[in-house]
Amino acid sequence: MNRWKILPVPPVADDYELHFRNTRLNSLGSLYWFAKNVIGFSRLTALHKGLCKTLESEFLMLVMQLPMSHYKTSLGISLSIFWALPFSERDEEHMRELGYGDEWVRYMKAIHDQNTSTLVTHEIADQAANIGRAVDRVYENNDVFRQVFRDILPDRDCTWNNMHKFQARLPKAYADATTGTFEYRGVGQALQGIHVKNQINDDNVGREAQQSVLRGDGKVMRSTISWFQQCGTRFDPNVGKARRQAVLGNPWCHGDLNWWIKENMPEFIFETHSAEGGCCKKHPAGKPILPEAWPMELLQREKKRLEASGNVGDYEHFYLCRHKLVGESIFDATWLREYRFREADPRFSKDDLRNALMVEHKVYEGTALKDFMAATLEIAIIVDPNHARKNKREKHVIWSIGFDPESSRIYLLSLWQKDSTYSVLVEEMYSQYANWTMRNGLKQFKTPTVYMGKTARELLAFYLSERDKRERIPLQIEEFEDDDSLAAMKNRIESLEPTFKAAQIWCNPEQGQQKEFVEDYENYPAGKLDALDVLGHYPRVVEIGDSKNARKFLQDQMAEFQGRQSGIAGY
Repeated sequence: MNRWKILPVPPVADDYELHFRNTRLNSLGSLYWFAKNVIGFSRLTALHKGLCKTLESEFLMLVMQLPMSHYKTSLGISLSIFWALPFSERDEEHMRELGYGDEWVRYMKAIHDQNTSTLVTHEIADQAANIGRAVDRVYENNDVFRQVFRDILPDRDCTWNNMHKFQARLPKAYADATTGTFEYRGVGQALQGIHVKNQINDDNVGREAQQSVLRGDGKVMRSTISWFQQCGTRFDPNVGKARRQAVLGNPWCHGDLNWWIKENMPEFIFETHSAEGGCCKKHPAGKPILPEAWPMELLQREKKRLEASGNVGDYEHFYLCRHKLVGESIFDATWLREYRFREADPRFSKDDLRNALMVEHKVYEGTALKDFMAATLEIAIIVDPNHARKNKREKHVIWSIGFDPESSRIYLLSLWQKDSTYSVLVEEMYSQYANWTMRNGLKQFKTPTVYMGKTARELLAFYLSERDKRERIPLQIEEFEDDDSLAAMKNRIESLEPTFKAAQIWCNPEQGQQKEFVEDYENYPAGKLDALDVLGHYPRVVEIGDSKNARKFLQDQMAEFQGRQSGIAGY
């Protein structure tokens, strides 16, 4: 399908009829032309012309991450009206006379609908209403729009207020009479009773939600995401696959709404732009994407202003559209070391001692550590079920962790984390125990020890009892005192910092769920906390071998952390 070719618009005095006819046809054919020349967003540039081509898609499921003050709300306002423009039989005749065929006409009828309905949302209810007032100005005060599209101007019978706006509709075509052409809501406001064909979610996340992730319990962000999910239930069932949704806004932090969409809604495509360029082929690094409003000199002054006010990360969120910031991460990605398992000699079977399971280290800074047999590790299995008393937890977790007394290095052997029944958790615990008791046919030098918190042991008592009946020798479990408060979780996790920093913890990303752990580690405190929380129990509950030096090492690491001032603020 060909793009619309802009028609010349003669002055009104030269050709009154052609002036308004071509204005109407150009408005129907090009969102960018309509926004700039009819609605009056004169500051739109070539940047926005490209963005409008994306927004004109017939099937639109889009997250557009555009820097602050780059006119994304202007695009959203224009798009909502663009969808509501009428495409009449006379418009079709004119376009066919210009050489546009059946496919173009079909597209026009799909993208424009006088009887359409669009839900527009914003973090703040008053700002959602302000977006609606911008639409008011178009319908009530824009002389060009009122002349060209007088067939949709609301009359006295049309409801038109801050939340619901009904334009004139075609009586014989389908329309939900309870839902306006434009519906405006702030995050958290009631959504009952509306059934829309389109949605524009404009800046639904703000500082309060961001800070709840970085400094608090994350409830505000979770509530925002939950409300966004409810918005998804407000599509008119008759629309089917023709629904359209545009999410406009900056990324705020790992775990925010846009991140959630990317993780859970694969039907959405993402388009992200940085004010300084370097975001895509069209925008090379070091060249601002909107130099007319934001030359590099002004961007750098804005950066210094934000940093001087103590908001170091805001520039990167607002203008570079970055989710993850070094300044917001407590753990450095370079601290976590990697290893992998390998067979000693694959020529022999796995139960042959000559083909033992070996630990092979990744080379760092030119130093290659010697490989050794996994069977020499002292293995602990920490089991921690999720339950109602937990904070910021979603899954049950089983960590299998090995300790090398000679080097004081900790090896993360395997991670299992899942939202399952308790019976599945107990079965997996036995499976992990069997796996690390007899690995590749080679028995560990020391039988793994299973650890579980006192509360967790009480919760799983029935399931453990039933499972033990099937075992010749029931599993012995060491209990420890567990504290499920948010402050205790914070202290557990962050007390690992000196050990991570000393490059003493080695992970194996090839083991499926450890990839998830690495991501959570790098994004803490904004990532998921299940695996980190349970790992935090390790140095507190495990009696490490017979090596005094090994024990002293971990005690020194914990003492270094405990000596700091630490509280729940900054979580």
